[in-house]
Order: sequence, then structure tokens, then C-alpha cells
Amino acid sequence: MWRYGTGGVFLAALFVAGCSRHVEPPTEELAERGNREAQAEMGHIFEKGLFDRKQDIKQAIAWYRRAATNVFYTVKSGDAARRIAVYQGVFTYNLLRANPEVDFRNLEPGMKVVIPGHPGAQFNLGVLHERGKGVPKSDKKAAEWYLKAARQEHPESQFSLAVMYEKGQGVGKDLSEAAKWYQRAAELGFAAAQQNLGHMFLTGKGMNQDLVMAYKWTALAVKKIEENKLPELHMEFRENRDEATWVAAKKKAGGGGDGAKEAYIQLRLDAMTKDEAARKGRDEIAKSILDVTDQGTTVAEKEAAKLKAQADFTRAKRLVADFQPRELK
Repeated sequence: MWRYGTGGVFLAALFVAGCSRHVEPPTEELAERGNREAQAEMGHIFEKGLFDRKQDIKQAIAWYRRAATNVFYTVKSGDAARRIAVYQGVFTYNLLRANPEVDFRNLEPGMKVVIPGHPGAQFNLGVLHERGKGVPKSDKKAAEWYLKAARQEHPESQFSLAVMYEKGQGVGKDLSEAAKWYQRAAELGFAAAQQNLGHMFLTGKGMNQDLVMAYKWTALAVKKIEENKLPELHMEFRENRDEATWVAAKKKAGGGGDGAKEAYIQLRLDAMTKDEAARKGRDEIAKSILDVTDQGTTVAEKEAAKLKAQADFTRAKRLVADFQPRELK
């Protein structure tokens, strides 16, 4: 199973999806005006000492807290959910969830709506508390911040919270709760959560054992890992091709061209991932599904078991092929 420390490996480097790595002049002005994403970015800048700013963990934490805390916004003439979300630097999805009683189709000037805290900033505060960086070390506080972000569908936080529930770190040990948060992160396409969820289905920890679901999630983790490697391999193919692999790829494809390129990428992926836990786990689960050695005593029973195993494996592969991660807007 993947163990990131409960998210610590990500720290601030992966702190916010869609956050610019280049700070334009309006960034601090936007942050001062209340834009949550800009505030979170200012926290990252001060934490890392980027763009000629002196590294200052206290300033970083102050900005993260501003970004992470819910505030009220007074509706203005012409406002709509999308407009408010853009100007406040939050997802429309999270704005609507934070205001279940508000009819955003009939907004009136003067109405108050909640602007939710930025999940990336909440995640970073969780990591800082878990590591004791700039704040007292506290797993309990870390879990509280992870939970705030997890409820806003932040997959790194969902994964971190799941690990804490699985280990009983900062929260009471609860395997069912761990499985729930792994599942939510896995459905968003987060590979580490997919792999851990697959392991839980394999072992029956926190849920009923299910080899088909174990294969599904573990295979999806492998697929995601390989997708993340593709840009690197395409660059390698263009600029620093391994000649021995290229010869093997052309042989496999029966010539050059796009077919040989695809074969090259696949051969390199296989070489890069053959020893990784996710790939090994996927292949071992496949063998377990298809293993009918001890099933049935008569020829008919053994044949029936074999057919069922093949059907289960076909279903498992179909679940992988049909999977579409949830998208948030």
C-alpha cells in the first residue's frame, strides 16, 4: 500500500489545483480583496520564498488561514453563482454546497452567502500541523483541516484523512471510515487512494472482500501511474531515445512509424513499472481471480468454477475500461 505519511510528501507543492506557478502583479491585490485562490497562492509564496519574497512561515500560515476560513459575502446587483465563485476564487460546486438553503437563481442584492475556505490552503494547514512546521505538531488539528478540505472533494486531503483513520492517527481508528474516504478520492482519479482501496477490497479490511473490485481499483492505479509517466516518455522518445528499446519496438510493430513509437512507449512503461507495488498487486489479484485449483470436486463443478472465474475477470477488466473519474466544476 502506498504510504505518503498522510499527505506530507505533497506538502505545498501540490497545494492547489489550477494555481499559477507565476505570480503576476495583481496576485497580492486579489488576495487582499478576498480571493481565496490568490490568498492560498500567497501562502505558498511565503512558505517557499518564491518570486523574490523572503521565506516566512508565519506569513505563509497567516495567508493560508485567511484562505482556509469561511467568510460571508454580500450579494451585489448582477451577481450569480458562477460570477461570485470566479471573483472569490472558489469552485462553483463548493460554493453551492456551502449554501444549501440559498436559491442562486434568485439572488437579491444584500443577501449573505458563505464563501467556503480554500481546500488547498486547508490541506496545507493540515500538513503543517502534521509536521509541526511553524505550528505545534498536532495530528488532531491536521485531521480537522484534512476533513474540511475532504468535504470539498479535495482528493489529497481525502487520501490523507483515510490514512489517518486507517492508522488511528489524530482520530479514532475506523477502517470503514478509511474505506469511505479512499473511495471518494479514488473516484476522483487519485492513484494512491485507488491502490489503497484495492488493497482493502483484497484483504476485506473495512469492507467485504471482493477480488473483482480489488482488481478494478488496483488496475486503475497502475493506469494512472502510467498516464503520469507518459509526458516524460514522449520527451525521451524525441530527445534521448534508448536505441535497444527502439530496435525492439520496431521489431514488435513490424516497422517504424507511429506503431513503433507506441510500442516503444509501452516497452518503456513496462520497464519502468514492472517492479512497482501497484503493477505487482494488479497481476497477483488477476491470478487470484482466475485460480480455481481447489474449487469443485467433480469435472462439472470445476468447469463451472472456471467459467465463473473467467466471467469475473472479464467483468473486472470492463470496470477498468468503463471508469470515468468524477469531475467537479
